[in-house]
Amino acid sequence: MSRIRLTAVAALALAALPATARAQTFWDFVALNGVPASQGAGTVNVAGPYNVCNGALGCVALSSNVSSVHVVFKWNSPDTQVPDEKGVGLCQPSGRVCDGDEIGNVPNQSPWLLIDLSGLAPGTAVLSVTIVSLGGTGQFEAFKFDLCQTATTGCSSEIVGSGTTTQTIWTIPITQGSAQWLRFKPDQGDYLVQGITTTVPEPGTMGLLATGLVALAGVGSLRRRKNRK
Repeated sequence: MSRIRLTAVAALALAALPATARAQTFWDFVALNGVPASQGAGTVNVAGPYNVCNGALGCVALSSNVSSVHVVFKWNSPDTQVPDEKGVGLCQPSGRVCDGDEIGNVPNQSPWLLIDLSGLAPGTAVLSVTIVSLGGTGQFEAFKFDLCQTATTGCSSEIVGSGTTTQTIWTIPITQGSAQWLRFKPDQGDYLVQGITTTVPEPGTMGLLATGLVALAGVGSLRRRKNRK
């Protein structure tokens, strides 16, 4: 095969690389915290920042912008029997009582849930955020969050959504590379952040094939140059 043909095939393989050599991973914040939904109703609250890690993909840090407000992991909500009501919220501990448990439920504080993405493995991109808010029949539910470069600055866009169904789970696409932080804020409803979906580059068969073809093309070129001398 000529050098030109090898180069062309290598170019095609490289063009196909982004579509074939990237895997998607859903970060279920509750499950990764070690609290499976099957354990029943309840909440687990921790003072932030709190790291949720996913092996070689790295970690994200969860915290609040209000020091007295803690991160809360909620599953199988006590006010509904729908098990999909699980995710990360906020609460203000008062003795043994957790005041609030969803973003928008903490009274008089209006805290944000901050998610720091800077601890993800190099090359990882956030594809989407999954938000859940399950209420009674006809109950209004809503969410609001910012894409930011730091916890408090460089916010390029505000994303909002709402619904009145009894089972509302949103999956919101995120522009790759658009944020290092996600800043979730109170709105007219209350909600939990269930998880994020990320993608990370992998070596992949197509990548190895393209590298090998480029190398072969280079070797063929060197041989022809030597034969001409």
